[in-house]
Amino acid sequence: RNEAIAPIQNKVGQFLSTSIIRNIVGQSRSTINIFDMMNEEDIFSNIPVTVTVELGRSELSLKEVYELRDGSIIELSRFVGEPLDLVINGQIIAHGEVVSVDNNYGLRITEIVAKA
Repeated sequence: RNEAIAPIQNKVGQFLSTSIIRNIVGQSRSTINIFDMMNEEDIFSNIPVTVTVELGRSELSLKEVYELRDGSIIELSRFVGEPLDLVINGQIIAHGEVVSVDNNYGLRITEIVAKA
């Protein structure tokens, strides 16, 4: 019985191995072709990032947070007229000043922070 099944198992094994190898080679070829066709703009153009304009920071105890009410004032670490930070994914990338754009706040970039 094993002798009768062995040639079939051998052929099936060869077929599966050849099929898997063809599939892997085909996938790696198409991956290489895709990367060859991409440029940096294409790669990064659709990646969403969180952009934040930071007015200032303050440290509060949990007790102080618990005591916050309507009308409470939190003193920030930034002086009036000091440039605000443009933060992308937690990294400060620029400084700027507040502007009004069609009844919305905006930020006019005044300085790009040098890359470290």
